[in-house]
Amino acid sequence: MNKFSRIKQTALSVLIGSAIGASVAHAAPVSLPQNISPGFGSTLWQITDSGGTDTNNPFTGNCSGPGLNIQDATSAGGDSDAFDHAYSIWINGVVFVPPATVDLTGTTLTAGPVSMSGLNVTVQYWFDTASAVARVLVTLQNPTGSDIATTVQIPVNFGSDGSTIYEATSSGDTSMTTADIWAVTSQGGTGEYNTTVVPGTSAVQTTVFNCTGTEGIGSTYNVSVPAGQSRSIMMFAGLGSINNTTDSLAGAIAAAPLFNTLDSVVAQGWTAGMSAQQLAEVVNWGPYVAPTPTSIPTLSEWGMILLSSFLAVGTIVTLRRQRQ
Repeated sequence: MNKFSRIKQTALSVLIGSAIGASVAHAAPVSLPQNISPGFGSTLWQITDSGGTDTNNPFTGNCSGPGLNIQDATSAGGDSDAFDHAYSIWINGVVFVPPATVDLTGTTLTAGPVSMSGLNVTVQYWFDTASAVARVLVTLQNPTGSDIATTVQIPVNFGSDGSTIYEATSSGDTSMTTADIWAVTSQGGTGEYNTTVVPGTSAVQTTVFNCTGTEGIGSTYNVSVPAGQSRSIMMFAGLGSINNTTDSLAGAIAAAPLFNTLDSVVAQGWTAGMSAQQLAEVVNWGPYVAPTPTSIPTLSEWGMILLSSFLAVGTIVTLRRQRQ
């Protein structure tokens, strides 16, 4: 084996070893509930497996019964009580109940897959370490030989309760409709600044199940999953000023347009850990087109020899001139 081959093999071995180590070092099966503190100010996300309703309907009844959800959250500035149960996942009217243990890798919590309505359903909550942002990813994998049409419903109950005010939406008004990508809400204009990002809804409403109040956002998605393929729904939750550790309504409204496009979301790093294939399977945003990788030219071994020769000649010439 020549020198250049040994260098290539050593570098490749290091890269492979590092990748394998990174993929398994921090993965851990855990039980619920779990509190996740990403390290951005006072941000805290509380995950539980008790967030269904007593009517088995995502938008009616009271908050009791099983179901994976973000029970509550605290913003980077310390503003608590963002939710009274949020982002539970309902497939054809049945709530997603996680297995006895879920996977916690860093600040990513993954539950499933669970078989529901002929689909393998996986729910993932990812929490950013550089902003007060959570990503909710629902993946529907179709193991059958036929297409499957399904309805996905996702209720978010606000901790602001009866004092909830719709401060802004992506369409420029204060009314939440299917045309909106996001809404910023508050508790009477003085706190609990929530940015709820639910693009591409088939239907949306501002009344959900009762949990000290029925105020919230309920999203419905009609999804067709082709045979043998996967499709996903991707949403986000932002707290306070999102990318600032000082909470303010002005900060929340100023940051919300960062969610206007998938390109902007990717640029912010809020799709971290997702492959180009996973992004392409997301159905409630615009189509994702992965950037064309720029190839880096490499020198062949003969090229390296010639370059070394030129450098050596240049060095000799320089030394001779210095001696003269």
